[in-house]
Amino acid sequence: MPDDVSALGGDVRRYLPKSITPLEARPQPGPQKQKPALDPANIPGLLASLAGTSIFAGHRDSGELVNLHSGDVIPTIASLTLPAGSFAIFAKLNLTRSDTTASVIGNEVTCFLAAGNDSETANIMVEGWGYDVTVAPSTSYVEGATELGMSLMITHRSSVGRDVILACCAGPAEAEPMVGKVAYNDLRLIAIGADRIFDQEL
Repeated sequence: MPDDVSALGGDVRRYLPKSITPLEARPQPGPQKQKPALDPANIPGLLASLAGTSIFAGHRDSGELVNLHSGDVIPTIASLTLPAGSFAIFAKLNLTRSDTTASVIGNEVTCFLAAGNDSETANIMVEGWGYDVTVAPSTSYVEGATELGMSLMITHRSSVGRDVILACCAGPAEAEPMVGKVAYNDLRLIAIGADRIFDQEL
């Protein structure tokens, strides 16, 4: 092929090797399609699917605990339905003295978190407004711990769906009115799913 292709005349493509396609004969890219914008509302769900994690959650703003009589069954105050799988389950609530009677000593609040055979129990004393005066009259007046937080946690795995329950009570009812009343607020019940759970003795 001559160095000066202009001297050849005619269509110079006949002199090109068959494996080379002239630039103007190559397919040209069409207009680029715009990628759809990611809706921020879908981000939590997207991250959960990428991580292989599902989160089930429930909440209740407020309520009042029941003072139980001896032998009574602790009532359920919140529950959450879970599918089959493995979960780390958390419960949290704030406890508040709901009466202002100075003679009230306090309530021992008991809470029970359970899913199947997995459970945890916690106890806490919500004291009365005049706790120190009632128990030790010789001391100066000091308010008791009338506002407290309580939290519980369990791990659970099951091949079938189950309900996780949170049951709580204040009491004993036989000691009324000395024990007074206890309210709860900002209750949260959360179950975080996982591929597997490694639970060991510490």
